[in-house]
Amino acid sequence: LSFMMNSFKTLIDIATTISFISAPLLAYFNHVAMFGDHVPREKQPGFFLRSWSALGALIMAAFALYYIWIRFLA
Repeated sequence: LSFMMNSFKTLIDIATTISFISAPLLAYFNHVAMFGDHVPREKQPGFFLRSWSALGALIMAAFALYYIWIRFLA
């Protein structure tokens, strides 16, 4: 952190990259944990929230891929 304080832009770039890459992974892990075998069926959210969770993870993954493409490949 003290090394990055010389260049605040670098610190923000690293934080943004880590956030965009880790967000879809965390959303996927959360989805798998909530709808896995460890949570009883009666305690799991219904079809709408299951679909909403999967759609959110997919959208975050698409934004992460787009960010990587814009930031590093373009």
